[in-house]
Amino acid sequence: MPDAGGGRGEGGPGSADGSHDEGRPGVTGGSHDEGGPGTADRAHDEGGPGKADGPGTPGRVGRDPDGTGAAATPGPGVPPAAAGSLRATAEFPARLPAEPDGGGVPGVASGGESPARGGAASRHGVNGPGDRPEGQRTLPLGGDDSAACAPRGAATADGVAQAGGPDRGGASGSAESGGGVGRGPAEGDGGMPGVPDAGPAPDGGVRYADGVGPRPDGVGGRAEIRDRVSRDVAARVAGVARRLAAVVERTCSPEAGAASAGFLREWAALALAQAPAARLTDTRLDRLARHHRLTPDEVDLLLFAGLPEEHEGLARTLRAMHPTGEPHPSVGLACLLLENTDRAALRRLLNDGAAVRTGILVLSGTGPFHERSLTVADRLWDALHGLPAWPAVLDPVDLGPPVAGLDVWLRLPESRRAVAALGSADPRVLLVTARDEAVALSRCAALAAAAGLGLVAARARPDDPQAMGLLGLHAVVRDSVPLLVAPHPAAGGAPVVPALGRLAGPLLVCAPPGAVRPGPERPVLTVPLGPVGVADRRAAWRAALPEAHRSAPELAARHPLDPALTAQVALDLRSRAALTPGDAEDADAWDVSAAIRARAGAQLPPGVDLVGPRARRPRLVLTDEADVQLRDAVARLRHQALVLDDWQLREAARASRGVRLLLTGPPGTGKSLAAEVLAAEAGRDLLVVDGSELVSKYIGETEKNLAACFEVAERTQAVFLLDEADALFGTRTEISEANDRFANMETAYLLQRLDRFDGLAVLTTNLRQNIDAAFIRRMDFVVEFPLPGEDGRHRMWDLHLPAPLLDPDVDLPALARSYPVPGGWIRNAAIGAAFRAADEGGTVRQRHLVQAMRREYAKAGRPFPGEPPQPHGTPFDGRAAQVLAAAALTTAPTQKESS
Repeated sequence: MPDAGGGRGEGGPGSADGSHDEGRPGVTGGSHDEGGPGTADRAHDEGGPGKADGPGTPGRVGRDPDGTGAAATPGPGVPPAAAGSLRATAEFPARLPAEPDGGGVPGVASGGESPARGGAASRHGVNGPGDRPEGQRTLPLGGDDSAACAPRGAATADGVAQAGGPDRGGASGSAESGGGVGRGPAEGDGGMPGVPDAGPAPDGGVRYADGVGPRPDGVGGRAEIRDRVSRDVAARVAGVARRLAAVVERTCSPEAGAASAGFLREWAALALAQAPAARLTDTRLDRLARHHRLTPDEVDLLLFAGLPEEHEGLARTLRAMHPTGEPHPSVGLACLLLENTDRAALRRLLNDGAAVRTGILVLSGTGPFHERSLTVADRLWDALHGLPAWPAVLDPVDLGPPVAGLDVWLRLPESRRAVAALGSADPRVLLVTARDEAVALSRCAALAAAAGLGLVAARARPDDPQAMGLLGLHAVVRDSVPLLVAPHPAAGGAPVVPALGRLAGPLLVCAPPGAVRPGPERPVLTVPLGPVGVADRRAAWRAALPEAHRSAPELAARHPLDPALTAQVALDLRSRAALTPGDAEDADAWDVSAAIRARAGAQLPPGVDLVGPRARRPRLVLTDEADVQLRDAVARLRHQALVLDDWQLREAARASRGVRLLLTGPPGTGKSLAAEVLAAEAGRDLLVVDGSELVSKYIGETEKNLAACFEVAERTQAVFLLDEADALFGTRTEISEANDRFANMETAYLLQRLDRFDGLAVLTTNLRQNIDAAFIRRMDFVVEFPLPGEDGRHRMWDLHLPAPLLDPDVDLPALARSYPVPGGWIRNAAIGAAFRAADEGGTVRQRHLVQAMRREYAKAGRPFPGEPPQPHGTPFDGRAAQVLAAAALTTAPTQKESS
């Protein structure tokens, strides 16, 4: 006589939940039946007509007499009180939900045939395809077009072996012997052994894939879809729970295992009752199994490992069964569950199978092999439920929608190859390097959108095998391509090689330059960031600011930002427009500059200042030649898209983008003011860089500081002003010591970086003779700022001293003639005289200006030329005038008396 588990019944009737029965009528819950009539809840049935369980069969849920539901009944030899453990601990309902047609619980054998319907019983106890309630349908997994799967012999096969779900259209994998996927070609799936293919819907529509895309009738929003996916997973696990209950009943005495077996069966019955009405196809679990080619046993082990994640009572049950008291199934318990699998084969599977090799299944613990625990990869089970779950070692990155303005870039040969690589299943690394992470991520999003694929992006350590494996798994279940966002390397750190052993298929890598070095095991495809032409930039501005589409050409010329940065700036502008709706009709260029400045302000390196230019050309006093050169520089910047791109001089004449100016002259002659005027006329911000603060005594730090400055200038498209450039562009010398060699390297780096800058670069120097000749040759304009003449000085005095503030004794032409000084001196003297006059409570007088100019000469260490001459040619002496005035006051009465 077989024991309570049924074991392998040969020559006699198998008992409840028998594992294998040959030559005899199959019994309730049997796992394999050959030669005899197939019974309900049997995972594998071959050869005979199906038979429903009789009413009140031990361990089953019988049909409620009044047709309103099904009551849970205890297993064999289980006292009624013990069988209610689930209700006692988790407030489980005493009665399960009723079928819409008044039938029993789906997926559980009922007592007799369904009213007014005939036919053989299915593996889950519902009588054939005709027993399905009106309006319910099945979306098949096996690729056939029928609502119910084709029968094998006389028994229907819509249970776990074919579709793995309850007959009423519930989730696949819910039969007692079932996993989440089919059991191989013998069960009739149309695809890879053990992995069913998602076929079309019965009505010929597009298949319903995990709630994405066209949906079956009655399917609601995202929350409802996630709920359906979650119930589908629970129903698949229910089949494993019932098989575990059979193991408990077979291996334990009724007194020891009754409560656990009853709990497992009750929970499984409820999970099957709550399964989706339409069977889901191509779920996350199916994709995971298909992508990694998991065997049916591996899928069963995955569902078994996820069992404690479904209910706290299941975790307590498994803790009671574990040799070390862990709330996870042990390897030994898995061997009992997969009794038809050879233990040696199972050991190989748990050491070198695809599920363990890719990290889907994790064996934890240090004890003997059969006492180790089976666990699921970190947060993978929640992801299989359709939740946005992420492991602790991954920091998810939200890419947002693809930005506009990359259409021409996507047609480049390199971009087309990258799109084809993403669509291929071949393992390959696609490397996108950029200093600006937002730019690189925009390219990745554009490539994925062009390939019709999703992206799962996360920050992680490239050399962490666990993190890389989890990134790949979470990308597979989300039907997406993994995107690794590598962090910036540590100071002085070497590039790291990504650990790709657990990843299959293509991998996108977004990294700063020098952070990642691809290994030799996979081919590498480098994706360039550009070029991004003027047409793409205009399209980006039109899409970003549709309300100002007419200004797109002007905005693209003034602010030739990368399309990714254009989208960010437009987001800020729309936010401002929402606060002030009256100003939303036009996009003012200064508002754009302010938005760019606000986003870049938090990323400025030391010694760099980003300012909005306020000076205008009327304040600039120049020679005629200098004035013409500055106007030509602005025109060249404004029209470079027309000349270089539309007229194609970039290819014909090998012309480079950008404008480079060198402003030379004595201090205070207006070089910095001219740069501010240029920025204002170009409609851009001014990035002021102090060259003396960039130079560092440490090797490589100067180049690093320069790179950071150019990166900010390129990101903001600001006018790059490098003051005191001779500190960096000094003439290269013969190498006589190590310092000379490194100084020459700094100059060479700056020359190369300046060549690649496509904006407006202004460099100033007081000592042109110290500038390297190679640097002079690279300049588009070299503008001399000499000391101003008398007319120029007079204009400067007028500009800095408003007429209402001046006393009638002020003689500005005399000041201009007497003091041949630069404009900076005149500005300082005017400000100093105004403060002196304010302190005395009057207007600005001539003596205030002369005293202020005397101080400017003293600061420069130059001799003061004296006071301006009086109109009659007599030098004006302030002290003498004061003495004569006082004497006149004292002598006036005496003269009156003498008269």
